[in-house]
Amino acid sequence: MAVSAGVLLIAMLCLPFSSTAHAACNKCAKQSEFFDFAYAKKTWTDLQTRDQLEAEWARVGTQYEAAQKKGVFDGTREEVLARIEQLPNAKEVMQGHDLDLAYNGVWVPAVEIQPGRAYGSFNNAAGNVAPKSLTCSATIKRNIFTHNCFDLPDWRTDELVAADTKKFQGIQRTK
Repeated sequence: MAVSAGVLLIAMLCLPFSSTAHAACNKCAKQSEFFDFAYAKKTWTDLQTRDQLEAEWARVGTQYEAAQKKGVFDGTREEVLARIEQLPNAKEVMQGHDLDLAYNGVWVPAVEIQPGRAYGSFNNAAGNVAPKSLTCSATIKRNIFTHNCFDLPDWRTDELVAADTKKFQGIQRTK
């Protein structure tokens, strides 16, 4: 997982967009793809800010990236697991993989599908934003951790926060 704004943008641009908001997310992560789904879910619920995400990435993600560069993740799941088990930092490498998958396989697709995400997803502490039909149901499908529309961690970059705010203000002016 890369947490820089540039890499976030690349990750978002590489994701295929479905023809409708209600369509299945074929590129979204599945529970079986994680090494430790409980750890991934905990990152989703505990790491609520970009700074917290980046701190956890510094702890486990760099080790995951190093293992990737060494080819540890090439081959079948069984081959990968056998290689990882030989590493002195196996737990951190697997957690890095799971954090990357939570970010790029769950969070990014869930955020991308929501055109009004600035308000609805991240500024709904009072619970006063009603789900928006297909948009919310698509987010629920993608959020394999809680199956909720309004509990996404706010892992947005400052640039994305500004873009979301501008977009939401534009939507408000047109109503």
